[in-house]
Amino acid sequence: MSELRRSPLSTGMRLREQGYARAKELSIEVPSEALIATLGLSDFAWSVLLRHPDWIRTLEIPPGLDAVVGAPSSEAIAIFRIRRAVSQIALELSGQLSVRDSLAYASDTACACIQAALDLAAQEHVQRFGQALDQQQQAQQLIVFGMGKLGGHELNFSSDIDLICCYPDNGESSGPKVLDNQDYFSRVTRRCAQILGELTPAGSAYRVDLRLRPFGQAGQYALSFAAMEDYYQREGRDWERYAWIKAAPVAGDIARGAQLKARLRPFVYRRYLDFAAFEGLREMKLLVDQQVRRSGHERNIKLGPGGIREVEFLVQLEQLIRGGREPKLQLTGTLPALATLQQIGVLSEHETTQLESHYLFLRALENRVQMLADQQTHDVPDDADQRLLIAESLGYLDWPTLELRLQDVRAQVQQFFLRAIEADKRVSTAYPSGEPVKPAHASVAEEGDDFALAKLFWQNLNSAQFSETKPEAISLVLWQKLVGFAQSSAVQGMSARGKNRLDQVVPLLWSLATREPDPEPCAMRLIDFLSAILGRSAYLALLAEKPAVAKRLVQWFSQSAWIARTLTQTPILLDELLDSRRGREALNAGFERAREVLLAEFSPQLSAQRQLDGGDTEALFELLVTLKNTVQLRVASQFLAGQLDAYRATQWMSATADVILALVLEHALDEMQRQHGELVPLQSDANLRWLPGFCVVGYGSLGGEEINFASDLDLVFLFASQLASRESSGAKPLDGQRYCVKLAQRVLSLLSMNTRFGPLYAIDTRLRPNGNKGLLVTSLDAFADYQRKEAWTWEHQALVRARAVAGDPELSQVFQQLRAEVLTAERDHDVLQSEVRNMRERMRAELDRSNDSQFDLKQGQGGLVDIEFALQTAMLAGTLSPALGTRSVDLLASNPAFAALATTHARYLDLSLRATLALAPRVVPSSLREFKQT
Repeated sequence: MSELRRSPLSTGMRLREQGYARAKELSIEVPSEALIATLGLSDFAWSVLLRHPDWIRTLEIPPGLDAVVGAPSSEAIAIFRIRRAVSQIALELSGQLSVRDSLAYASDTACACIQAALDLAAQEHVQRFGQALDQQQQAQQLIVFGMGKLGGHELNFSSDIDLICCYPDNGESSGPKVLDNQDYFSRVTRRCAQILGELTPAGSAYRVDLRLRPFGQAGQYALSFAAMEDYYQREGRDWERYAWIKAAPVAGDIARGAQLKARLRPFVYRRYLDFAAFEGLREMKLLVDQQVRRSGHERNIKLGPGGIREVEFLVQLEQLIRGGREPKLQLTGTLPALATLQQIGVLSEHETTQLESHYLFLRALENRVQMLADQQTHDVPDDADQRLLIAESLGYLDWPTLELRLQDVRAQVQQFFLRAIEADKRVSTAYPSGEPVKPAHASVAEEGDDFALAKLFWQNLNSAQFSETKPEAISLVLWQKLVGFAQSSAVQGMSARGKNRLDQVVPLLWSLATREPDPEPCAMRLIDFLSAILGRSAYLALLAEKPAVAKRLVQWFSQSAWIARTLTQTPILLDELLDSRRGREALNAGFERAREVLLAEFSPQLSAQRQLDGGDTEALFELLVTLKNTVQLRVASQFLAGQLDAYRATQWMSATADVILALVLEHALDEMQRQHGELVPLQSDANLRWLPGFCVVGYGSLGGEEINFASDLDLVFLFASQLASRESSGAKPLDGQRYCVKLAQRVLSLLSMNTRFGPLYAIDTRLRPNGNKGLLVTSLDAFADYQRKEAWTWEHQALVRARAVAGDPELSQVFQQLRAEVLTAERDHDVLQSEVRNMRERMRAELDRSNDSQFDLKQGQGGLVDIEFALQTAMLAGTLSPALGTRSVDLLASNPAFAALATTHARYLDLSLRATLALAPRVVPSSLREFKQT
């Protein structure tokens, strides 16, 4: 991707002529390419170098950022900034600084100047009033936050700097004249701004704007952390959320500044998908557009249509919407955030490349315009000669060529922006009516008769003259549910904004539901869903703003009661509706690849959550439940769409369980090590995330990689016998067996923890030796002895579908070897057949729900369990090898005798998944039964 690194001088004839002429006036016979470009473009640089010709020798070696630290005056700071600015022109125009690097260079310069001014102001105040202290007599420092492009480390060439200043705690100064900390630091803030903006013989460093502070010009110049939090909690507005996305501590106590930014994070980023941000963006954009029209600056490359601000708004909008769910989006820079939006799948690679290229082009043009005279302007000059110089400095032959490129870039940026906020295509891009853009309901609902009728129907339910006459097309049950919802206190008590969103959403959903094959169950589920999200109007905003999402939601609710229930219980999963393509390619991967993909998806999010909440277990496991439900929702939607078969669907849900078990075990082990120390040294591998000698074995559907949407997990915990004689190293040591028992107990507790979104899994540990009477954790030697001498035949059958799913790989391998040994042991085939048959008959008598008209897919004669029993019997009889694994599909495919069963098993598994997704019993008409004996 080009970042305009090339030198423009090969084509810049006017630029070269002026550069040479000015160099000659400076008595430089052989000027460098950088000097020619600098003098050719910039009147500002020319005037500075006339006053300071000695700077020419070091034009491309600017003073280091520490050079200003020892400069105890406004003038010295101004000289430092001016000298760095002239060098920036030379470095950027000669191609030694890319646009991206040039923005960072300008930001570094500003940060150094702010720190120097703050040091000077602080020193003056310490001399007069002493050191500011908190209540515990600890020294306090001012923290300076850079806002906007400074906070994003993307400062343009000639910019004022927006600052907000604060301090950690209240207290007072230690000098003979005592000031409370608010007065003290407000004075330091004002003095710092004065130093930066003071007009000296050399000029001034920066124009400082402090109006973004709480309460604006009426507010204090500096507030304590507590006062900042209180303000944003009580008074914070949408535009301030946007502003704080780009806020970063740039001077003073940087570490404490980062702490405040973390404390303000809940104000900026919501835990749920925050589509209410659309309204705030529209209001801000409308104000900007009105200001641009009043000033006649429609061609302004920052604020005009398709300008820099629209790229920044687009990125910040996605950050506000998703930042609470995607901590990696909590970035201050536009360019890093753009890259992250591609990484998480919000933008395609092509879209990211286009936006980044357009943004860098506009920022390069902005810098060139400002380099002319070091003026904070974003309007291209009218002067033809200046336009030609700008064009040549960017590598274009003339201004018309550059202008065509500019028009194309702005048109494409504006399309991106309008598409991002779902603008109605009929609304003028210049918003001549002065009205904000409205959602394009017509793009989905087509506002035909069904939409109009739905709207009138909802208006009737909400009117003061409500008509209780039930439409003929609606059943009494649905009518009563609708009336109850419309007249409920929750609906009637909504805010005006929330009510307006609901009035947009209900007719849209209703009209879409009427088009589904079975509209009434769909409508009933939608009412339950709307009742659940009334308190979170951001979800209503999502449906109002994204009609395509509403359409997909209705389709899902029509297809599956399970999906409807899951989204109603966990509306945060609506994220999955935003992109129907999300995860589709990955879901075609095999089991091992699935585990890799999921671990790569889950681990960074959990790490980020730990950083955000300081390791809060409840928040961490809420996220883990959400991630699990997200994968299941993704699997369900693609399975119902025919893009995923039953085997692959169950495999993905099994891989999800494997990854979650590994992560839960890791978390439980961390807790154990903090409380009781390490049981055995973690050797030299600092990345080892399991307890050597401990593993978790999955049985049943987990072991067989056939987890359904509602499956519980059958688990057995094993430890190496050598651990029993060890003792942990912590302040509260435990012997090895007790350590492993407590570790297993904590794993079970975490898996079944009841979060806001429900638990991770229901757990069954009865398959351990001696069932509920046995120890929760068994040594491998004891487990082996039990399997060889005491286990019943049905327990050996269960071992067919058992595999190590988490923990120590070496112990897991030993378990697999033991499994193979037990399954291949010599057996009396007649006894084996008899015991298997007796066990199956007992199970069928207790569990089979089949009758003359219905067939139980799982327990019925010839059903899934019969097929599993047939495979288990074949393996125990030596017909199948344990090396084939645990999956039914692999075992069936290994022997031609099972070919017919393979087709049946796939069919039954498919029907079983569909029954679960319908929240229906796993029974089907008897006509679908393919075998009576297996």
